[in-house]
Amino acid sequence: MTLNQGSKWRVRRTLAVAAVFLGVSYLALRHTSVMIPQQGHQYICTAASLVKGRGFEVIAGVPLGNYAPLYAMLLAPFALVGHAVVPALYLLNCLALTAGLLGFYWLARETDLPGAGAATAVFALWAVHYYLLRAARPDGLAIALTLLTLAMLLRYGRRQRIADLVPVIALGALAALCRYMTALTLLPVMAVGVTVLTAGPARRRLLRGGIVAVLAGLPMAAWVGRNLALTGYLFGMSRTAPRSMSAGSDLSTNVARLGKTLAIDLFATDALATVQVIEGTLAPSHKYWIVAAALIAFSAIAFAAMRCPRDRLAAFVRRRALFGLLLYPAFYLVMLLMLWTLGKNDPIHTRYVAPLYPFLALAGLALASQLASDRLALGALALAAALALGPSCVKSARLLSERPDRKLLEVLGHNLDLWNAELPWESPECRRLLSRAERGIN
Repeated sequence: MTLNQGSKWRVRRTLAVAAVFLGVSYLALRHTSVMIPQQGHQYICTAASLVKGRGFEVIAGVPLGNYAPLYAMLLAPFALVGHAVVPALYLLNCLALTAGLLGFYWLARETDLPGAGAATAVFALWAVHYYLLRAARPDGLAIALTLLTLAMLLRYGRRQRIADLVPVIALGALAALCRYMTALTLLPVMAVGVTVLTAGPARRRLLRGGIVAVLAGLPMAAWVGRNLALTGYLFGMSRTAPRSMSAGSDLSTNVARLGKTLAIDLFATDALATVQVIEGTLAPSHKYWIVAAALIAFSAIAFAAMRCPRDRLAAFVRRRALFGLLLYPAFYLVMLLMLWTLGKNDPIHTRYVAPLYPFLALAGLALASQLASDRLALGALALAAALALGPSCVKSARLLSERPDRKLLEVLGHNLDLWNAELPWESPECRRLLSRAERGIN
């Protein structure tokens, strides 16, 4: 078998596994209820509006501006053919999750990390995926498009072909149209990434980086310009007024909430960093387990690092291919803390931290490939991985049948009316939601 034949066989096998995963996940969920928050209703009604030729309107005369448009655009074909709303949402979300796992695998391959396939299979069991999968939100889609964009960016860095920048621009533009937060974080990283990964004189590198970011940002620039003309706000509404749960959203509080969210998602067995973070406390039944598991896991990593020869660590740090794995999550963290502190948003919880988890997993795989210099080091890393992944894998199975935001809704004083198994494309719920004072549209 030639190298080319081996590559083709690997691609076919990967796509076959992805198709099976897509089919199983969709069939398991298509008849269950899905969480449809306010933004979900707006996406659904906007999809119906697009089909009827009214454009991006939530209801007649009220433009969609609070949220980016891609999710509604992708729902429109389902509305056009009369597909039921909830199965359409699940099919779109399952496609996004499958694409995200393919992007994870591709990034691992582009950075020459060993065990990419096995790591992807384990990462597919991460509970956070299924938390996002069961809600009418574009978060999973944004994560998938981000991973695919960065994988294509690293491919360009390896090949240095201008043609490879075309899919970088296309995928980056789609990701930017998915969530405002994605546009604010991905586009600058694309500019820096292309600049750093391009070979040759500084002028050429800067020029390419700037051109790529500008071209990828043009669709989103057109969208926010349209928002400004229609609503008076770039993002459809004022983002400066404090939210109802944003009390005490200073930098130190947000850093603490971020740390709690990461710890709970990694080590807790029955929580997804919602109730505990909003209440400001960890659940007493898991507090000591979380602390103990975190200490043991990080001690195991430190033990493996001490046994690793220094030359291997130095070579690992110098690897240019790991650039994308470090730049995006670092920039996302900074932007998340800055925007949540200045904008006084709702408390940081799983949904907002979810874009970091693929990079944490890839960083763990990269570290393991360098630190596992002998059997003792490998055993220590296996222990750390089991402590981090075990509870999440158990929770994944539960999330296929549970309502992951049930506890959150109870804390907020809501009933479970946000969960729907049947819903029309033009729901009267949109008008009720838009009549509330916090809608932010003049």
